Amino acid sequence: MKFASLTLALASVAALTGCTNLVSLNPFVTGKQAILDANLAGTWKSGDDDSLLIVQQNSSSYSVTYTDGKGTSLKLTALVFQAGDAELLDLVSENEAFLQVPVHAVVRVWPEGSLLRWTFLDSKWLREQVGKELASQPNGEGQLLTAPGETVRSVLAKYGADSKAFENAPNVMTRVP
Repeated sequence: MKFASLTLALASVAALTGCTNLVSLNPFVTGKQAILDANLAGTWKSGDDDSLLIVQQNSSSYSVTYTDGKGTSLKLTALVFQAGDAELLDLVSENEAFLQVPVHAVVRVWPEGSLLRWTFLDSKWLREQVGKELASQPNGEGQLLTAPGETVRSVLAKYGADSKAFENAPNVMTRVP
């Protein structure tokens, strides 16, 4: 039991030092349940800085590389699932580090022609909703979901399309021809 507590504590620390305050130990969707969106694949450039997002479609998933324009890059794997009118990504890092537990983050995307809008779903409102319905471990302002992925996906299906699920305006990127 001590090992499970230690693992949970380490996962909380590792998970909550990233870009979102709502992460899960378990995937939200499987490859068999994932959908594909041909509009998502491509190279996308931010108008605010030199960051790039390169999205390549695989069989039922996407390889995603984010480069911040300063030489730092992050490799991710993404599966897409639908939650009402919202298209959501289950993102997990491919970068492995010692004592780091890979966690899943949820991102809402709006691929529309030459524009890609995206934002992490991690608002205080959403964290309160999922905290009421899912097994989780709070940590400061963040929350580590420990519930099974199927359960998390059903709650995200209920709340993920709501505009209250994200606090910040979506990031806007332009497709690079």
